[in-house]
Amino acid sequence: MTKIYLFIFSILWGYFPLNAQVFSAGSGVDVLASETVEKIVKSINSSSIPKDANIAITFFQRIDGEKTTFGIRFTNKVAAYMKSANQKGKITQNILFPENVDKRIDESMYKYFTVPQGKNEGDYWAEFLDKQRPDFYVVGKYKFSEDSRKLTISEIDVVPDKYGSYTNISCVVAGEIEKKISEVAEINECKNLDIPVNKPNEYYEQLMELKDNPELFSVVFTNSETGKPVTDYNFVVEKPYEISINLKKDAYIYAFYYDPKDYNTQNMTMIYPYDKGQNVFFKAGTHVLPKLGFPFYVEPPFTPIYIKIFVLLKEIPIELDFIQVDGYSIASFSQANCKSFLDQLGKLSNNEVYSRSFNFSRSQK
Repeated sequence: MTKIYLFIFSILWGYFPLNAQVFSAGSGVDVLASETVEKIVKSINSSSIPKDANIAITFFQRIDGEKTTFGIRFTNKVAAYMKSANQKGKITQNILFPENVDKRIDESMYKYFTVPQGKNEGDYWAEFLDKQRPDFYVVGKYKFSEDSRKLTISEIDVVPDKYGSYTNISCVVAGEIEKKISEVAEINECKNLDIPVNKPNEYYEQLMELKDNPELFSVVFTNSETGKPVTDYNFVVEKPYEISINLKKDAYIYAFYYDPKDYNTQNMTMIYPYDKGQNVFFKAGTHVLPKLGFPFYVEPPFTPIYIKIFVLLKEIPIELDFIQVDGYSIASFSQANCKSFLDQLGKLSNNEVYSRSFNFSRSQK
């Protein structure tokens, strides 16, 4: 799956990808994914599914049928374990990752693949795609208990493609698989991810759609490698960027980054502040964010992202959540925190609130 990376920073002056692997090895969710694959592999090997069949891992939906951020992350774990089982010889069937299921070439693939010399490009890609056509699909659903301390995987099947050659073969993976989640950090991560994707959140929309008043400050986005400003509202993927803000008077700065297509967290994230207790007060003049000279990066998919910058004449409290990823804390601005921030903004007068909104596209060049 193509991904987006927003690099924000820990108090250790390090940097890390926002969408690094959420489920650590040995965690409850990781173990459950492994056990799910063991059951699937056992069922495949006892079935009449051809040894050279293509098996695609489809996204595990929530029990109510919703496609969620958690379901996507769990599915990627299952797909990785299935691929590993193939590489270890536990199954011979070819495993297709979720991004291959729709049988198309993603935009970003073109920079990794070159059509062989003498081959017609159209014919080559048509043949390539045909080989990616799944013969079977792994499907399943999940549900959390009300307190998010128990995760259940159910309705696991390996079903034939209805337009394929093996419609008479089925492979039912019977039973449910349950796992208790005991670590508080992991419980919070699961809650944070168990929300539908691609559904706009009313509080994030309200924040982004607040009428701008840019009178007090100006903004320039700069490519950190070239030092050149971004003039076409287009971020080139895998390039570093910084924000230069010029204040006409002393003020408090809050900068938000929102990607509604981000499958790794449906929360808004912070460009600044990015840590608890961070000073948001800045003197009149020019300031570069994020601080400490670290840029932020973006990666595919090639869909719009939004940045909202507030410059306030009065400080208001801002609450941040932190997701633990590979030992680092990532600053996340949850929907509840966004509502609280909007409530605080509503208490300020119009001449105390200044803001600018930006809508960026993403491309490879």
